[in-house]
Amino acid sequence: MQFFTELGSQINAEWKIHNYDERSFPEVACRCLAQKSAHLNVDMREILTWAVREDALPYQADIDAKFGDPPLTVFIGRKFRIDILFWTEGTPSIHQHSFSGAFQVLRGSSIHSVWDFQPKMRLELRLLLGYVSFKTAELLSAGDVRPIVAGCGLYHATYHLDRPTISIVARTILDADSQPQYTLLPPCIAFTNGIPSVTRQCQLLKMLISIGDMVGFMRLALEAVETKDAYTVFQILLTTLNLIEDDEQRTQLVAALKRAHPSLAEELISVLWLYKCSNRLLGLYRSTKDAELQFFLALLRNIPDGRSIRDCVAKRFPRKDPITLITIWIRRLSDLGLLGSPLSEDWHLMVLCQLMDLSEQQIQATFRSHSELGLLSEGDLLVLSAGVRNSWLLRPLFQSNARRCGSLPRNPSDCDNIGSNMPTTQQDPHENTVHS
Repeated sequence: MQFFTELGSQINAEWKIHNYDERSFPEVACRCLAQKSAHLNVDMREILTWAVREDALPYQADIDAKFGDPPLTVFIGRKFRIDILFWTEGTPSIHQHSFSGAFQVLRGSSIHSVWDFQPKMRLELRLLLGYVSFKTAELLSAGDVRPIVAGCGLYHATYHLDRPTISIVARTILDADSQPQYTLLPPCIAFTNGIPSVTRQCQLLKMLISIGDMVGFMRLALEAVETKDAYTVFQILLTTLNLIEDDEQRTQLVAALKRAHPSLAEELISVLWLYKCSNRLLGLYRSTKDAELQFFLALLRNIPDGRSIRDCVAKRFPRKDPITLITIWIRRLSDLGLLGSPLSEDWHLMVLCQLMDLSEQQIQATFRSHSELGLLSEGDLLVLSAGVRNSWLLRPLFQSNARRCGSLPRNPSDCDNIGSNMPTTQQDPHENTVHS
C-alpha cells in the first residue's frame, strides 16, 4: 500500500540521520507514526483487500503467527520492518523485546501496563528469580503511540479489549545485544521459552492429564521433578500443576519440588497462586458476553493496582463514577451466578466501604445505619473486611503500586470461597506468552 511505502520511506530517511543507530529508532518511529496518523488514513477493509488481492506480498517474517492473529508485514526497509498486527484474543503476558521501535493502535483499545524486574538469583540464563513489580497502566485507543525499547528498558503487557484490535508496529529486525527476551510471571520469576524438547515433554504430560491417566502422569512427573534441571521442572509444573484436581497429588509434586529444587519451590508456589487466579478470571471472562463485565474482568486480570483500575474505568466511562460502576459490576457478576453462591449484602456493603477507603470507625457507622443487615460486632467487621480485601477476585482493587505483588498464600490451591464453584480453566501457560 502506498501509505506504508511512504511511512517506511520517512522512517528510513529520519533514521539515516542517526546513522541507523538502534538506540534512536524508538524516537524516530514514534514521531513518524504520530505524524502519519495511520488510524485516520487506512482502515481494516482497505488493508485486508490489499493483502488478499496482492500477488506478491512483502516477505512475511512471522509466518507462524506468533505475534498477532495474524501479523501482516507491509514494508521492509534497512534493518527494520512495519507490521500490522490483528488481535482477536487478549494477550496478558508481561514481556520484554529483543527489538526496538514503536506501536500505534489503529483500531480498538488495549490495556497497556508497564512493569519492572529486579533479579536476585539466576538458576540459568532462561530462568531468573527476583522481584516483579507493577509500575503503571493506561487505556490505549486508536491513534495512541508508544515506544518499544529493547531489553530490560521495557517490560510491558498489552491486553487487547476489542475484536479485533489492530496495531501497527515499526520495529528493528533484531537488536543483537538485547537477548534473551524474557517473560515475567508475578511476583518473582522471569523466563524464556525456546527448548523444543522441553515444550514437547510438557505437552505430553498435559495430554496424560487430559485423558485421565493420572497414574501415568504422576509416575513421570515425579520422576521429572526429582531428576531434571530447574528450568525443565519449572516448565512442567507451570504447565500442569494447576490442572491437577486431586489435592494429594498436587501436594506430592510440591513436596518433591521442595526436596529437589528448594530455591525454586517457594517462588513457583507464589506464581502458581496468581496464575490460578488469572485462569479463573479468564474463565469468567469467557463465560459472559457482557462487554462491561468483560472490561472489568480484564482490568482485574491485568492490573494489580486499585487506583490504576479506577483510572481506566474513568477513561472508558468519563461521565460515570468509577466506584459506582465497579460495585454495579460486582453485583452483576454475583446475580448472574458467575461467582458460585451469590455474595451476601454484607459483602456488597463492605466492598463499597473499602473502595471508598473508609476508616474502621466509618465502616462501623455505615453498617449501623443499615439495620436491615443486622448488627455485626467489631470483630465480625474486621473479618469481613479482610475477606473482601484478600479474595482472589477483588484483591487487585485494594492493592497499591508496591514493589511486590503483596504477600500471597503459599499453596496454589488455597483460594478463598469467592468463586469456589467456578470451573477451573485448563489453559496452556504458553497461551499467555504471545507478545505484541
